[in-house]
Amino acid sequence: MVAVPALVGLVFVLDLGWALSGAYTGSIFYGLIDEPAHLATCAVALCLLVLSGREPSRTFVIAALVASVAIDLDHVPQHLGLDFLTAGTSRPYLHCALSVVIPALAAVVLPRWRPALLGIAFGFALHLARDLVTGPGVPLALPFSDASVRLPYLLYAGALGAGAAACLLAAARLRPARPDTGGRR
Repeated sequence: MVAVPALVGLVFVLDLGWALSGAYTGSIFYGLIDEPAHLATCAVALCLLVLSGREPSRTFVIAALVASVAIDLDHVPQHLGLDFLTAGTSRPYLHCALSVVIPALAAVVLPRWRPALLGIAFGFALHLARDLVTGPGVPLALPFSDASVRLPYLLYAGALGAGAAACLLAAARLRPARPDTGGRR
């Protein structure tokens, strides 16, 4: 749990680097900054899940981590000059609420695949949460509306900071008490 503040710090350093670079969100350079930040965001959320008393399976964890970055494969056609996944939207079509809802619903009807499908939904949800505060926002209501939703970065930063603080407090509570030295140091 002590690694969580380091992961949060990494996200903030990456985001500061991007802000100072002046690169736009569709650039390859941005992807080199953004993907590790997505991965770190998912890792922080997984640690908080454990802190809450849940024990996600290894399958769930791996699926969540992979999904948190794999969803961005839908940007590849755009970088190749093809717009069939982005025409008229701020982000590719898979960057919408349905990308979270579909694997979550599939988990209900496919119990054998439930840990992986729920991990995918978890990873996609965290990816979209970060995308809501970076760049042009997310067309959450696709295919019903292509309007993008954007939230202030401060919400994301506050959530990450609160997660880091919760983990530090939990680590402090779990730290064994020092033996009494009788007033000596």
